[in-house]
Amino acid sequence: MAPAINTVSLPDADLGDSFDQQLQTNISNAKWSVTSGRLPFGLYLSEGGKLSGTPRRAGYYTFTVQATNGTETAAKELSIYIQPERQQRRYYNPPPRYLPAPLPAPLPAPTPIPAPTARPLQPVPAITEPLPAIGETNRSVNVREKASTKSRLLGTLPKGAAITIVGFDGIHAVIEWQRGYAYVAANFITAEFEASLEVRVNKKGWTYSRGSELKKYRLTSLVAGDTLEVSGRDGKWYWINNGDGGRIWIPAGITVPIN
Repeated sequence: MAPAINTVSLPDADLGDSFDQQLQTNISNAKWSVTSGRLPFGLYLSEGGKLSGTPRRAGYYTFTVQATNGTETAAKELSIYIQPERQQRRYYNPPPRYLPAPLPAPLPAPTPIPAPTARPLQPVPAITEPLPAIGETNRSVNVREKASTKSRLLGTLPKGAAITIVGFDGIHAVIEWQRGYAYVAANFITAEFEASLEVRVNKKGWTYSRGSELKKYRLTSLVAGDTLEVSGRDGKWYWINNGDGGRIWIPAGITVPIN
């Protein structure tokens, strides 16, 4: 029997709800990966073929998955639709009619509720790295009025809070906040960039197979002047999608963005 991926299609997922789907193949002891396209932000494919997580952005996504055991390989293009948050609906169920009773009177027209007067969205502040991204906090983090730990505290976000990022200003990320913008420490967020960011290495370092500077995770050496295109940020680390569903990690502190 020729190697094949048996999963034909994926069910729709709801924005903000947990999703769990096991992909199927006739290849024994297969390891799974994404070879092209992009998974919805918040969903991840394990080596065992489980697609799971909590989707963070609505839309239609197409990607190619591969299953291989080193001898046999199969690939298939799959698509998934992330539905926007479902709106509550109100239904009117009239009481049963018993002839010859007359039909119930029609419901009165609802009194229109005036729309609240919203403050206009403030203009985006001047920032050093305009870089739209969708992300979440990886720990509880303070939200401040300016890019300084001494500026006015506006609030606090818990770990796992979804955030919309408009860019970075030094060691701070600029996020949308209550019809305006505010700042959080970039080391305390995980973000996937909408477009890759080109950075230049400014001192000697290494790439790593995971976000840890232990020697056993080193991959390749970096020298000042090397340029890289990174796909996202997790705390003190940038990552590059390596094409097989994995990531290569670079310390953010040894790079500077190329404007």
